[in-house]
This record gives sequence, structure tokens and C-alpha cells, in this order.
Amino acid sequence: MWCSVIGSIVGSFGGVMVGIPIPIIGSLIAALLLSGVGAMLGAYLGECWDGKVSDEAWKIGLASFVGRILGSGFKLLCGLLALVLMAVAMVI
Repeated sequence: MWCSVIGSIVGSFGGVMVGIPIPIIGSLIAALLLSGVGAMLGAYLGECWDGKVSDEAWKIGLASFVGRILGSGFKLLCGLLALVLMAVAMVI
């Protein structure tokens, strides 16, 4: 778990530094994707160090990637919904 968390943090910082050449949201997209990749690689390495077989470690790493991406996506969706509701409440 700690390897996945550390990989996610490193990937997130790397994504912000590298970015995607799309104005305003490029760094956000890159940070999200690379944090997922970092979580996947960290989980894979952690499971390999724990003695798991490579196939099983990749499945755990892929689950970590999917969980990171879906969790972040739902957080962004909830934040956007809260922003829209606040804007509507200000108008009404």
C-alpha cells in the first residue's frame, strides 16, 4: 500500500511538471493519469517485493490504477456538482 501511495504522489508531481499541451486543464489531466500510473507501478513493485507472482502483482497494480482514476474522477464530479449548485443558489 505504501509503495502505491508513494508512486501516486511521485506520478502526480511528474504529471504536473510534464503536463499535456492543452491550456488550463493539461496539467490536471497529466497529473491524474500519471498518478494512476504511479499507483499501478508502486503497487506492482510492492507486491513483487512481498513475493507475489508477476501476473498476480500486475492484477493488483491494475486494480490500483483503476481505483485511483475512478476515485479521482468521482471527486472531480462531486466538486463540479457542488460548484454548479452554489452558482445556481447565488442566482436564485
